[in-house]
Amino acid sequence: MFGCRAVEAHPTEKGGLPDPSCLIAAPGADHLFGRIPRERWGVIADLDPAEVTKQFEAADLALPGVILRASGTIEHDYVSAAEQLGADPNFCLAVEDSPEGIDAALKIGMKVIAVAGGADPVGLSAADMVIPSLLSLHVVGLHPVLVLEVDALPEFGTFNPGQIKRR
Repeated sequence: MFGCRAVEAHPTEKGGLPDPSCLIAAPGADHLFGRIPRERWGVIADLDPAEVTKQFEAADLALPGVILRASGTIEHDYVSAAEQLGADPNFCLAVEDSPEGIDAALKIGMKVIAVAGGADPVGLSAADMVIPSLLSLHVVGLHPVLVLEVDALPEFGTFNPGQIKRR
């Protein structure tokens, strides 16, 4: 389950505020989402599912099997998304960027990877692991379970599954 930001507004050329009509994938989202079969992952968002679909398509991201509009009760949302995927929440991984999302996922038994991005990593410390961005996650296996490799110091755009990386 992804509760972290996957789509961002592109910065303007002149250094102004980001343009919400020009959407790009968060660093690493395209590689990660493209490798996981859609029936194995979902997104919880504050937006209507149709708007999330539109944003993912605008950012050229693979669509998840479940897009759930946040209800305001994060724990309920995670359980509902897991059920829609046909999974037990205790065997799901939450990828989060907020302390509230991390706490909710942990309360229902999920393992949690926090994505620091621009957030204060101290607020994310309750997670099982904190990574700097989605660039740190690499899918290395899918059957029977999803297997991820975590690179704490990703070298942008240079991942090669056979390459020895810093850990």
